[in-house]
Amino acid sequence: MLVVNEEVQGASLEIDPEEWIRAALFSGDDEQIAEACRGNERHLHAFSDEERKRIALAFERVQVLAELRAAFARQSPDEIVRIYLKHADTLEGCRNFGREERQRVIQAKRALLLRDLELAMRVGDIFWIERAGRSAAEGGCQLSREQYLAIERARQTIMALRQLQQAIQSDDDVAIVQAYNAELLDNCRQVSAQEMKRVRQAQDRLRRWQLLQMALAREDDRRIASLYDPALFDEQFKLMSMEQRARCELAIQRVRAYERLQQAFQTGDPQHIVDAYDSELLEASSLLTAQQRRRVEEARYQVLMLKAWKSGDLEHIIDAYRALRQAHVSLPAGVDREALIEAEQLWELLEQFRAALRYPIARDEEIVRLGERLLDRAPERVTPEERERITDAKMRLGARSRLLWATASGDDTRIMLARQHLSSLVASRSERE
Repeated sequence: MLVVNEEVQGASLEIDPEEWIRAALFSGDDEQIAEACRGNERHLHAFSDEERKRIALAFERVQVLAELRAAFARQSPDEIVRIYLKHADTLEGCRNFGREERQRVIQAKRALLLRDLELAMRVGDIFWIERAGRSAAEGGCQLSREQYLAIERARQTIMALRQLQQAIQSDDDVAIVQAYNAELLDNCRQVSAQEMKRVRQAQDRLRRWQLLQMALAREDDRRIASLYDPALFDEQFKLMSMEQRARCELAIQRVRAYERLQQAFQTGDPQHIVDAYDSELLEASSLLTAQQRRRVEEARYQVLMLKAWKSGDLEHIIDAYRALRQAHVSLPAGVDREALIEAEQLWELLEQFRAALRYPIARDEEIVRLGERLLDRAPERVTPEERERITDAKMRLGARSRLLWATASGDDTRIMLARQHLSSLVASRSERE
């Protein structure tokens, strides 16, 4: 081209400027056209509008080529591509923009595409990586194995993310857990915090659900209560039936009741234990040990004993004490053991006395002996009728004694009178009974 320009320049000394310009236009060489017109602008009025437009295009192309070649010299891919893209339409069909320069533009484009891909890989944006990788492939870039694997992984991750998002949209825990590809999505920045929260919720709920089913099968109240979270296993969780949810709620109530009972055990107060024991919740529960159930039963006996003791009712006290002793339960604090033994002895005396009164044949000596002991120890326990019975027994004993003395004396009159008196006393007793 330099040779042509020299020839044209040499000829310019011999050829008319107008002819020189026309020759350049005929050649279609933009640089020749610009060279021929430079300094000869006064001759351009002789050319048609179309020819002047062609001359203007030649000048524009020469200017663009100068900028582009300066960018080539600076080895700046960004500048090369920027200039080319800005003036691509201008350079289209330019004979001076040769194959080698066009190739350098392509190389600059590929350099930018690869740089964009590398930046995307460093950032870790799967959508950017996939987009940059596709552009690099379409731009004819030669990819390294690392770049190829990164692009492929980005594509797989995008697919996994879309499947996960569809599962989350369905609000199905099983689908979410199955869709979540931990290898691809664990460290994926494009998984939002909200999406990851939903994944963790689904994983936790299904993991707990598996353990909860085992606990339900074993009827393990403590384990059920520890695993069941009403907020986690709400009505949206379709895998759990209403019966299972009710059983879980029952387990929570049982554990709370058991904890209240445990606190009562620590006080050692029988009344607290009895009040804290919720038989409706705890009777059928496996939470209580045999020893704890025994302690509840002991507390019941002890509460009955305490109530009877506070009432002062001797019969109630003795009934409660005998039941306590038969059950092999210790006396509760607040009951005086010595006073209780004394009360039991008094009750036994009262029972013996009243048993003597019930005999069909009067046991006057026993009635008098026991009655006098009762009158001495607890006169308030003896009723007026019983006092009268004691008096009658004493009179009969006196009559019998006089009969014995009369018999010993041999005096028939005394014997007859003593017998009549005794008979009248016995008859009087029979009438009252």
